[in-house]
Amino acid sequence: MNNRILLTLRASHRPLTIGELATKLDCEWRTAAKATMHLYTQRYIFPDGDKRHGTEMVPAWSLTSAGESLAGEIRAAQRMEEASDDDEA
Repeated sequence: MNNRILLTLRASHRPLTIGELATKLDCEWRTAAKATMHLYTQRYIFPDGDKRHGTEMVPAWSLTSAGESLAGEIRAAQRMEEASDDDEA
């Protein structure tokens, strides 16, 4: 889940709330919230402003430079795996 959140934030080019992440990743809000908090404590993401949700304001999350770097490494590894799978076919 952590990798999927990092890649989703990297692809979005704008801050996303936990609810938006859960929707994009097709997972429960609680699952996205737990992974988001883990990534925050590891300093891969940070709260980058707020968005209105009904009458409340909720934090929107973005990648830190470390998170951007890790997301790039994850994507590169995925591409290598995809290329390897293509070679085997």
